[in-house]
Amino acid sequence: LSRIVIMVLVIAYGGLLALNPEKYKPRWTVYSWVLVLFVALSFLSSLVGLDFYNSFWSSVERGEGLVLWLFLLAFFVCLIGILKTHKDWLAFFDVALIFTGLLGAYGLGEYLGLSGFYHSGQSRIAATLGNPAFLAGYLLFGVAFAVYCWQYRTKWWQRTWYGLLIALFAFVLFQ
Repeated sequence: LSRIVIMVLVIAYGGLLALNPEKYKPRWTVYSWVLVLFVALSFLSSLVGLDFYNSFWSSVERGEGLVLWLFLLAFFVCLIGILKTHKDWLAFFDVALIFTGLLGAYGLGEYLGLSGFYHSGQSRIAATLGNPAFLAGYLLFGVAFAVYCWQYRTKWWQRTWYGLLIALFAFVLFQ
């Protein structure tokens, strides 16, 4: 599903870029070029490795290979082309935190054994992702985004909101 969403985003971003190239042209930084270099070196190592097919496609258990990095690079290029200001990035993180908060709340409901919350039958919380390790990785990003937003927001209710999210994510993460 994420690949489909990224493909739709890339097409939409291409349309924006065609309509207004000056406004939506990505701003390349050192970090952007480091990511491009990483993907290029990954491609090169896949190319000269023992099995390019497995290096390219891989599997979920092994991180999904080069194809995942190509999609993440495309997603990153779209983001740096659309999100230009610090305020834009904070808004993006806020939206991401809403969905991460919903996932964390679901995990909490699963932990508490509330009716209507599916439990995967594992000893650890998996929420709707079906895999506790995937949930933990996702929540780690949620903690990082919440800490970042907490640092730059000044209103008491915003900082309280981010603090509650950090506490929720940390609790579910360790369960």
